[in-house]
Amino acid sequence: MMKFLAQFILFYYESYIHVDWTVITKLGRIYYAPFAFIRNILLWVISPIALPEFLIKRNKFYKKFLKVLEQQKSKNAFI
Repeated sequence: MMKFLAQFILFYYESYIHVDWTVITKLGRIYYAPFAFIRNILLWVISPIALPEFLIKRNKFYKKFLKVLEQQKSKNAFI
């Protein structure tokens, strides 16, 4: 259960919460930080909404589907 929860937290953080602060200037960080903090709190409150997406992306069928799509892209690249 803890492993599942940790994987979900990591997935949710990488998909929805992570903000790339390297592209924001120092003044922009000062301005944006309070709003980003509030946004992060709200996103964590509604995080159960992302649970179905997480479960689908962990599924073996979904991974196989992505592999087939990648093969199709590589075949179409040579045409």
